[in-house]
Amino acid sequence: MRRGWLPGLLIVLGLLLAAAWVWQWAEFRAGADEHRTEHNRLGNTILAAAEGAAIRACRGGRYEPKELTITLAEVREQVGADWIALLDPQGATLAEAGTQQEDGVALFRKSFEPPRRRGGGPGRGRGGPFGASETVREFPAGQSDLRLQLSRMELDEKLDAGFHRFLLTGFSLSAALILFAVLLTLTVRSVNLRAHLEASREQVSALEYLGRLGAGLAHETRNPLGVVRGYAERLSRDGADQEQVHKASRIMLDEVDRTLARLDEFMLLSRPSTLSRTRIPVRALVEELMELLGPDLDAKGATFNIVGADSHVDADREQMRRLLLNLLLNATQAIDSGGSIEIELREHEIRIRDDGCGVPSEIRESLFEPYVSKRPGGTGLGLAIARQIAMAHHWRLRYEPNSPRGTTVIIETSERA
Repeated sequence: MRRGWLPGLLIVLGLLLAAAWVWQWAEFRAGADEHRTEHNRLGNTILAAAEGAAIRACRGGRYEPKELTITLAEVREQVGADWIALLDPQGATLAEAGTQQEDGVALFRKSFEPPRRRGGGPGRGRGGPFGASETVREFPAGQSDLRLQLSRMELDEKLDAGFHRFLLTGFSLSAALILFAVLLTLTVRSVNLRAHLEASREQVSALEYLGRLGAGLAHETRNPLGVVRGYAERLSRDGADQEQVHKASRIMLDEVDRTLARLDEFMLLSRPSTLSRTRIPVRALVEELMELLGPDLDAKGATFNIVGADSHVDADREQMRRLLLNLLLNATQAIDSGGSIEIELREHEIRIRDDGCGVPSEIRESLFEPYVSKRPGGTGLGLAIARQIAMAHHWRLRYEPNSPRGTTVIIETSERA
């Protein structure tokens, strides 16, 4: 992952934090509005109850102050209000219950006018609803004011609890997002570090591999050059006849050709392959190669067989041909007289099975390394080149020992990530 991901992560984190706080603020505002609405509904309900009680105490447009005060006090005690008062149109107090507060209360008010007696006029003497009483008064004309003070303590507690919950949730979400970002950063850095270490290991491994190739190439080149030099010295002496010259020339040419072949193999192993992939039928290619190896098989009286349904692979044909040829040639050289080779075609897999001597235990771990061979005259480059071609195609090349003898080399042609 590129280093430029960090600013993007910080932007995303900032947006997520802002979204989390906006979401929690919206939740808090919605809850606060709901609590306020509930408190207002309670106040208006109590005010309506106080209005009904006051109307009952003001029968026929007349009221008795003491009775009206007691009525309001009863309502106040029943609903837990702080103060209920009835004021005339001029603002003078007609009756009240409780003590008016300055802070920590909500004020509710509405106009009040009791029903009047039919016929109008003030009622006096006997026959009125209150009977004969000097304390009974006519309710003032016009609209009076009914007021109620209700404590905000419960509402404020709910609002404070909601605000604290908003802060706690907001900070918790912020901490969780920041922790996630930190863990993600550490994870990405750990992955990048592992990738860097893996790349370093692969680079070291590649250098070691090239070092082994170079050492092997030097060994494989020195011997032929020594032979060429020896014959060249002979030819430089006087007295060499024509037959000796021809013989020395043939030997020198053979050694030069062998050295050039080793150089070609070294170049194939040391540089990346450029693939030109096409759709290749595997059976036809195997049959072509087995026909090429026919004389070697006939010389040993060996047999070969192709089993399984035909399959196709996306591969570079020349590279694929060289891969199979190296493996089939290796199997041909491993079998004894009268031996057999079987090529099994499977989906995403090619298995080359022989009944030869098998792989010696001392080279099983390094079988596909260059210059590893126990066969007389073998260079140990055939299987190394085969593995290089498989890796270039993103395939896997492995082997399994057969029982009681022989080897199965497996090409897994499904591409690995």
